[in-house]
Amino acid sequence: MSSHHFVKEGQEPAVVLVEPFSDAVAAVLEWSPLVIGLYGAIDSILINGLKADVVITPQSAREEVIKKLQHQFPITFLHTDQSDQLHTALQYLQTLKQYAVMIWVNDPVSYFDRVALFQNKLAISVMNASMKWSLIKSERFTKWFASGENLKLHGSNLVYEGLAKIDKETYRVNITGPVSISSDQHFWIGESLK
Repeated sequence: MSSHHFVKEGQEPAVVLVEPFSDAVAAVLEWSPLVIGLYGAIDSILINGLKADVVITPQSAREEVIKKLQHQFPITFLHTDQSDQLHTALQYLQTLKQYAVMIWVNDPVSYFDRVALFQNKLAISVMNASMKWSLIKSERFTKWFASGENLKLHGSNLVYEGLAKIDKETYRVNITGPVSISSDQHFWIGESLK
């Protein structure tokens, strides 16, 4: 059986690198056909030997960024005077009819409100080296887990089965099998990457 897979354009999540990062991001990039780097992540992209497909920078940094990345051409450069380059990246993904995105940041929780604005157009995950948070936009989430695993939940009016609350956002799976979480609004579920 061949180890090659055919992936339709837009089927695999794009990756948006927002801030400086370590080499831990390499595992996320393994299957990502589209990598977008924001200005704050450019030095990390270079240090880690990664290739960006799209780079979003402030207009004032245009020449500096082109010089740094000229060896990686072809690259699509998007220049914005918006203070929120991530917003520009997510709008760009919508124009490409991209289905999903993984956003790499140092502090995922601080980005929840900003990216939730795009929940009707994109399946969104926000992650760092230790945790992957997924935005659940439907009323109910069900997934199989092993007993003893820890999850983080961030949201309001959460109702859950198969979990025991440990602290404000941390829950322990107390069954081996399907765990259900529901809410009357979107919420986030965090799973450890370690």
